Amino acid sequence: MSIVHAPVLLNESIDLLITDKSGSYFDATLGFGGHSEAILQKLDSKGKLIATDVDENAFNYCKEKFKDDKRVSLYKFNFSMVDVIAKIESLQAFDGILARSRSLLPFNWMIRIQVLHFVQKHCLTLEWIKAKNKLPLM
Repeated sequence: MSIVHAPVLLNESIDLLITDKSGSYFDATLGFGGHSEAILQKLDSKGKLIATDVDENAFNYCKEKFKDDKRVSLYKFNFSMVDVIAKIESLQAFDGILARSRSLLPFNWMIRIQVLHFVQKHCLTLEWIKAKNKLPLM
């Protein structure tokens, strides 16, 4: 299967997100792996990428795409399961999380607070990056 997709604000996102090349990062926008691939290019051999998507086609595509990279863990979970995923990975916090702020909208306010509290260090949303760079929101 040939996938053509251009990740939104790729360079801006990754440049702001990666603060520790050996850190642990969570991509809640896995899709077909464009942002994840760019994150991996910035990480060293000790870095870790955990990503999630509930779309069957996207998940299976990325499972194949990243199958040989030991720094990658993929989950077919909703973003709201970030705390469960962190426990599975034995993490107290991520060094960065990439997510669309719209992905937080379906959660009730209590879950949103728990997820944002869990992030601890920082969470970049594509909407925040667009605003910072004075780009139109879609």
